[in-house]
Amino acid sequence: MAWPEIVLGTGRVRPAGFGVKGGRIGVALVAAVAVHACAVAPATGPAPDADSLLFGLERCRMDAECPSGVCSIGMCLGFLTVSTEVQRGRIGARMASVGVPVREGLVDALAAVLDDDATSRVVHARAADALGYLGGPRARDLLLPRLGDPSEIVRFYAARSLHRLGHPEGTPVLEAFRDHRAEGVRMLAGMALEGAAGQGDNRK
Repeated sequence: MAWPEIVLGTGRVRPAGFGVKGGRIGVALVAAVAVHACAVAPATGPAPDADSLLFGLERCRMDAECPSGVCSIGMCLGFLTVSTEVQRGRIGARMASVGVPVREGLVDALAAVLDDDATSRVVHARAADALGYLGGPRARDLLLPRLGDPSEIVRFYAARSLHRLGHPEGTPVLEAFRDHRAEGVRMLAGMALEGAAGQGDNRK
């Protein structure tokens, strides 16, 4: 199954390769997006809740008006509705800083997404990615079964989240993606292994 170009986040669907025929343009974009995502500071705006951080949908004129910190074409977007790693990094930073009640609501909502077989595997992958910003025992318990998901994009994000949180179960799966047929995927796996290790899960 080909990965959508959602990893790069252009919003268009394209087979694995993440760029023009999997060439240097796609690989460069992967690197630029991943580096920029790590540098984006969480936005300041209205008090967030689980729905606004995951789905958005409020009307807006600028990013600062959105609880998620992301406004696009007059509508607030959430972690599950944005299409770029940069935007998910920004919202993820906000998710990582919320209080316990909102955090528990986020994990509950993400668990429901992952348990819904009618939801697309791309959204499942984003839910697995979101859990990597939240941490805690429930996040680990939700991610572990996804390491065996039939969809490789779900397996990748589950492995990346576990590795980011310092859980060793995700690392071998993430290592295997270094041999993926698409150069962009290999680069994403390499950057995750080199840049995210050691952050740990401070909510164990």
